[in-house]
Amino acid sequence: MTAGDFAGAGALLLGTGSHAQGSDLPDLPSVARTLDDLRSVLLGRCGLAWVRTVLDPPSPRELGDAIASAASTEGPLIVYYVGHGLVSRRGALHLAAAETVSGPLALEHTALPYDLMRRYLLDNAGGPLVVVLDCCFSGRAIEGMSDPWDVAEISGAYVLTSAGRSEPSFAPDGMAHTAFSGALLRLLTEGPPELTLSDVHRHLSRTLPAAGFPRPRVRSTGRVGELALLRAPSRGHGEVRPPPAPAFEGPPYKGLEAFGTADAALFFGRERLVETLVRRLDDPAPLIVTGVSGSGKSSLLRAGLVPALRQRSAGLTVAVTTPGEPIPPGVDVLVLDQFEEAFTGGAVPDLPCQVVIGVRADFLGRCAAVPALRAGLERGPVVVGPMSHAELRSAVERPALAAGLTLEPGLVELLLSELGSEPGRLPLLSHALLVTWRRRGGATLTVAGYRATGGIHGALAATADGVLASLPSHEAARAVFRRLVHVGEGSDDTRRRVQLDRLLAEVPDPLAACEVVDAFASDTARLITLEGQAVAITHEALLTAWPVLRGWLGSDRAGLLVEQHLLEAAAAWEGETEGLYRGHRLALAREWALGRPLPQAAERFLAASIAHEEGRARAARRRARRRVLLSGVLGVLLLLSLAAGGVAFTLYGSAESARRSATARALVQQAGAQSQADPAHALRLALAALAVEPGERHRGALVGLLASSLYAAAAGVGEATLTLAHSPRGGLVAAVGLDGSAEVWDTTDRHALARVAVLDGHGGAVRAAAFTPDGATLATGGEDGSVIVWRSSDWARTATVEPGRGGIHALDFSPDGRRLAVGADAAALVWPLGGDRAEAVRGTGRDDPVRSVAFTVDGRRVVTCGRFADCALWSPSGGAAVRFSTPSTVEGEQAHVTWALALSPDGRTIATSGNRSRAYLWNIEGTRPRLLADLAGHASAIRAVAFSGDGRLLATAGADGRAIVWEVSQGAAVQRAVVGGRAAEMRSVSFDPVTGDLMTADAEGRTVLWETSRLGPPAVLAKVPQEAVGRGALAADGRRLVTVTAEHALTLWELGGDLPRRALLAEDAGQVSALAAGDGVAVTGGEDGTAALWRPSRHDTSVAARLSSRITAVASAGGWALAGAADGSAALWPLSSRDPVRLPPARGSVDAVAVSANGRLAATGDASGRVRLWSLADPGRPAVVADFPADLDGIVSAALSADGRRLLVGGSDKLARLWDVGDPAKPVRLADLDNDFRVVASVGFALGSSLAYTGAGGGPVSLWHVTGEGETRRYATLPSADEVTLSADGTRMFANGHPAGAVVWDLSRLARVLRDPVAAACEIAHGGLEEKEWMRLTEGLAYRRSCP
Repeated sequence: MTAGDFAGAGALLLGTGSHAQGSDLPDLPSVARTLDDLRSVLLGRCGLAWVRTVLDPPSPRELGDAIASAASTEGPLIVYYVGHGLVSRRGALHLAAAETVSGPLALEHTALPYDLMRRYLLDNAGGPLVVVLDCCFSGRAIEGMSDPWDVAEISGAYVLTSAGRSEPSFAPDGMAHTAFSGALLRLLTEGPPELTLSDVHRHLSRTLPAAGFPRPRVRSTGRVGELALLRAPSRGHGEVRPPPAPAFEGPPYKGLEAFGTADAALFFGRERLVETLVRRLDDPAPLIVTGVSGSGKSSLLRAGLVPALRQRSAGLTVAVTTPGEPIPPGVDVLVLDQFEEAFTGGAVPDLPCQVVIGVRADFLGRCAAVPALRAGLERGPVVVGPMSHAELRSAVERPALAAGLTLEPGLVELLLSELGSEPGRLPLLSHALLVTWRRRGGATLTVAGYRATGGIHGALAATADGVLASLPSHEAARAVFRRLVHVGEGSDDTRRRVQLDRLLAEVPDPLAACEVVDAFASDTARLITLEGQAVAITHEALLTAWPVLRGWLGSDRAGLLVEQHLLEAAAAWEGETEGLYRGHRLALAREWALGRPLPQAAERFLAASIAHEEGRARAARRRARRRVLLSGVLGVLLLLSLAAGGVAFTLYGSAESARRSATARALVQQAGAQSQADPAHALRLALAALAVEPGERHRGALVGLLASSLYAAAAGVGEATLTLAHSPRGGLVAAVGLDGSAEVWDTTDRHALARVAVLDGHGGAVRAAAFTPDGATLATGGEDGSVIVWRSSDWARTATVEPGRGGIHALDFSPDGRRLAVGADAAALVWPLGGDRAEAVRGTGRDDPVRSVAFTVDGRRVVTCGRFADCALWSPSGGAAVRFSTPSTVEGEQAHVTWALALSPDGRTIATSGNRSRAYLWNIEGTRPRLLADLAGHASAIRAVAFSGDGRLLATAGADGRAIVWEVSQGAAVQRAVVGGRAAEMRSVSFDPVTGDLMTADAEGRTVLWETSRLGPPAVLAKVPQEAVGRGALAADGRRLVTVTAEHALTLWELGGDLPRRALLAEDAGQVSALAAGDGVAVTGGEDGTAALWRPSRHDTSVAARLSSRITAVASAGGWALAGAADGSAALWPLSSRDPVRLPPARGSVDAVAVSANGRLAATGDASGRVRLWSLADPGRPAVVADFPADLDGIVSAALSADGRRLLVGGSDKLARLWDVGDPAKPVRLADLDNDFRVVASVGFALGSSLAYTGAGGGPVSLWHVTGEGETRRYATLPSADEVTLSADGTRMFANGHPAGAVVWDLSRLARVLRDPVAAACEIAHGGLEEKEWMRLTEGLAYRRSCP
């Protein structure tokens, strides 16, 4: 809307000055006069068309009715309230009516919540909206205006408050008006002839504080602040007034807060990156913006991109939100910031329009599981890297200039020198600037003021320490911050956004917690942000920059995780028994909670869990007593004779059992804590826990460790390894390092590495190694300047080359193995093997050693990268070199120093890395290398890079102690795994070209083999021609596969050998809509409603049932077959009979059916989300034993375990739900399995019920370990497929619709771990704990061998 005035607009004036009997609030005599005079000025001076006044409304209902009525009018609207403002126990602002009582129990139903007023206005207002609040604590109102889409349906909103969130407003005795409204009336009647809303705020912000009253606060969206309340007479109504020059009040720096869309005029330094984002939005694919925490992603999106888009297209609707908040309808571009919150307790939202995603770099890999983001990942993310020196200077100087401030000479240089070049430090700079601004001298920010803050490194901690010191209770602050942090499990900690009422319910002392939140959210701190009723730490920089908080989080990290899980479970609990804790989760929670004050919700949840568990134990004891009573007189006499000894033994046994249980839990917790840093020791600890207390809970913990870790073996600890090199034949790796030798290891047995040779001969550290393409020769290069050639058959030294160019840093053989590229101190050389001098030399200068070299696949060119110079692509035969270097992400950024490069096996791509925390992919097919992708994920420099043998994976070795494995074969780099995690930096990485396993070496001399081959698709046992498969089903024995083609041919495949044997069951089986392979039969369901049985052994078929609609699902097991149809009908029949039993119709299409292998139970699920369980005890009369809602949005798949005690159903809303149906009449919900994809089209069990699978429907397949207590954990994720079936022993899975066609995968290695996790762990860890360590960790429990 163009700038103009409010002529023709309306206003609603609300005021409460007199209070009814029973109210404890003092009267405000000036309210009535204030409303009268406001009405006169708005009608007379401002030209409003109508003004309605509501004085002293009796109750909040009258207030709400008046607001709802006014909001329904068309055009601009002003809503003005004068009276008492009060704050509830939850911290929410309430507006007083005549009957209002301020007590905490009465306030919420005798006063109007401002949030309700806000919702009325936002839902109904039809034009620009102005809200003015003249009451105590009114600043709390603007917390709900932080997101501009809240008012997307109207033309903008402007909220002006008389005070801050914790400040009173004033109505001085004897004055005609309240302080704020009186100042406003004077301005409107005596001030300049033309006033915009922004002018009003600026004027009142100067005059009211000067008179000793609070400074008004404002929050606006759109351009409502430019609208004129008063207009000069000479200005015509049709004339558009240009927007006023920006004027800034308050600090020009944001501290830890991100810049918002209203802060665009203060946002500098990212102009070029904003232009890049705007250009990228021409592509409809999702735009993914990533960077480390603290790189400025949120500010870039909110204050850079959003204003740029709105300026580019005036009609474009852009909305900003975060996961967990509703997505506004009708937007053109959605900016979804802080997307990592979707993976830390939130939910991945649907993306209805063009979307921009802001996500932390360490969560980028998880975006691959979001189908809607795959196109964006393939397009490549935009990385928000460090700002250049020039950009940082702009970000410091230009906001000060815009605010009329000056910077003392030398201040900028001091700031930037102390800032350093580490990523993620922008919040520290911004906070230091904000605190320096508060210490300014007049209009100048000084060096002395900056030093007084504690500088870049100390300002944030000093502010936090100061706030903490002002609080009476440090424990209250500790409790609040522990709940505002989501403790990472395999990832960094993140801030947690919590609703205020939930936060107060989770802490022991809610009043003290309110003090903490108010103090840390105050204008002088801004370390906590309040957005509406949501509370969050302003920026994650606080998690690392404040030592006190680090200590709170680190002192009891295991306990924090237990607490975090308990609070989340309590919040999600709906009072049903299936949501309660049981087993080892309950034991851990009880142990942690002992002696601790708990929030009411958690206390109720834990008490209910304990009561339920004790009830189950009492029931078990009752059953045991009944069995004892049946044992007879002799047994009774025997028991009586041993009574005295039995009592003593029982007491001792109880105490011993409790001790063992506590010890085992402690061992499991230690194992979890060490799973990244020392995976082998973690496995030994988990094995010990299982030996101390055998049972499902600790067996499940062991399986979890085996599933989550890729660790295979360690080659020992010695001097630091500098370079690893695998033989192209696979199974051998050379490790060279500081001790001057080369060790060669045989990795054929991935869990028992064997050192086969130690090669000595260099006079110093050995930095380079390379095998010839045939693996027959190894070359090593040392600091002594020599290259030694070794024969791999007997490891004899066959030649020594001394190029004479200083120390050797890198080696690579040509594809024919006849030449050797050498990177040395002062040159790159190509040396013919067996020759006496270099074939080609490319000098670099003594101060620029060549750190990396590689031949191209045709052997005609060499790629080299110097320590300081650009990389170069050059030909040994002559000609100009093509130089290239990583471009600055922004103008003025320091050039990238390259330390390592790797060439992909197909020769088309090279990867480089160096002093930045990013690696780069280049395409070298053209005349000059072209940058493809920028890989951000490490926290510091990257020492080495390596491609896998198939080119699908890239590994990067970081100085942060981690190696990251990226999938790079699909046009985008996606994190697949992170290994390591020790303090020592990673020095080298190398893939076995045959197995795909990764070897890493760190600065402490640890060389570790990681089973990264598990990241790829499983091995294929059999491949069925795609044209022969329209649908398919694998029999439970895993040896027979039934398929039907699009031409209706039904085929049986025998999978015993390398190639499946084929037998045609029917040339035309009709239009098959459902297919199952059962006990010696195939079952088909037709589009025409016909269910048929096919018996391969007899080569005959029979029509089992004719239903009245299309058959949607069939199943066969335990001697039964079952079919469901789209009209809700279903039929069940024993295979020994051809007489079907028609089941009562369901409420919707029966899309899921299942039969247990023991033939005792069947299940049907329909589109309404209900499940029916059928007892098959009487073959002629199946009986419904349970009919219950599964709480899913339609059931599309179902499976029963072989013993009929577990039911798994999949829904159309990404969830699968596991039920205990051991008592079919009383199903108990055990767990929810999040499929991470839109529809759970396939579910099933194997290995009894210890292995479950969910997925397909075009998405990935998840394998889940299910404990005997019903707890689940994701065990593995398999590639996408349309439909899958798993054999009963879990070793084979048929996958149809896989990119490779219809295949049978070999899952025997995965199944082996589930069948015998102890054997698998013992093999990897090479045994359990030694007796001495066992005695120390178990505090003297009798030693038990963990491994057989």
